[in-house]
Amino acid sequence: MTAYYKKDKNKFYYKCGTKGCKFNRSSEKIEDAFLRLLRCLKLTNEETDKVKVELINLTGDFAAKNDQLNKKLVGALEKLEADLKRVKINRAKGEIDQDVYLMAKEEIEKDIAKIQQELRKTENKISNFSEKIEKGLKVLDSIDVLWRNNSIEGRKRVQKALIKTPLIYDRKKGHYRTSGLIDFVLSNAAIARVSELVGNENPQQIVGDSPMVACTGVEPVIPP
Repeated sequence: MTAYYKKDKNKFYYKCGTKGCKFNRSSEKIEDAFLRLLRCLKLTNEETDKVKVELINLTGDFAAKNDQLNKKLVGALEKLEADLKRVKINRAKGEIDQDVYLMAKEEIEKDIAKIQQELRKTENKISNFSEKIEKGLKVLDSIDVLWRNNSIEGRKRVQKALIKTPLIYDRKKGHYRTSGLIDFVLSNAAIARVSELVGNENPQQIVGDSPMVACTGVEPVIPP
């Protein structure tokens, strides 16, 4: 859709020029529909508690794996440094010639640099998990207010943080459709709601329209 300004009504409108779709709609209606979409992504208090627990578990698991990888890399680095020291001693004793020494030294130093780079990644540990999770969930709870009260650039950042694919506006139903939600918190919200379903219903068949999952128009991510 393309935005344009109508002087006689002193309003902005959006128009779609696609064949078979052509229509005009006021910016208020278009933006109200987007705000409804954002409100649908909010979590209930019960869902917030569930997501918080899951995220804390995930970060704890990440920290444990991170420490394991760190120890493994430290061991590999110590071995390479010992190899480099041995090569230098052998050269000093005249047991290897200059060309072999330089070649071996260069290869070992390259491997050391790679290990050191990976080690730096494992040292970037996240602190205050609970506090950051709490703050993130509060932002999500007021995401519609954040978008509405922001500048154009701010709104773009909000949309980019949440949605990775273009939105499709259903002009007949007056709502948006997307299969490109990014934030894993939103995915957890959908999972939390789908998990409440009983019987043999297939969540993939109703996730797009069921209010238990999200408001009409929020489509599930389609598996490849």
